[in-house]
Amino acid sequence: HGRFAPELYVSNDTGQKDLSLKSGSNDQRAKTTMINNFFNLGFMLTENLSIGYKFFSPSFKYKEKFEFRYSDGLNSSYSTQVKNDITGKGPGLTYRLSDNFYFGGYYTDIRVKRNYQRNYELVDGSTEEYGKDDEVTRNQYGAGVSYLEGEKGSGMRFELAYSKMHDPTATTMRKGEEVY
Repeated sequence: HGRFAPELYVSNDTGQKDLSLKSGSNDQRAKTTMINNFFNLGFMLTENLSIGYKFFSPSFKYKEKFEFRYSDGLNSSYSTQVKNDITGKGPGLTYRLSDNFYFGGYYTDIRVKRNYQRNYELVDGSTEEYGKDDEVTRNQYGAGVSYLEGEKGSGMRFELAYSKMHDPTATTMRKGEEVY
């Protein structure tokens, strides 16, 4: 219920998995990194009306490598790297209908930059590489009502919300297209 309400969240998460078989002929290494963050800023304009703005820019990286060692001394490998950078921003509002009931809505514009790389190193020493960069824009919006009973730090809250996202990649995928 304050006039000005900023909120900041930042995290950096990493996970790695190594797999070596007893035969020593195949090794696998996978690594995931995610940097997550968001910033919310809210202003109470009147006793009943609050507006807000959110901004987030997380990134996700995934690397995977398979190494194959054959009994004749030859080796080959396969590696994949995926990177997604996401930027989202948009306004929202909350209106107090009565002492305990609130109505709210939001709109978010989301831009996703994706990079995909795949590399093969064949037993004859030759390499094959494939890479793809693209960018998509998604729009998300929603509305809801909530009921709040109690004081700060204690009480209960019930929320009913509807949210919808327009994702152009989901509607343009055709049979035979590669998904990554």
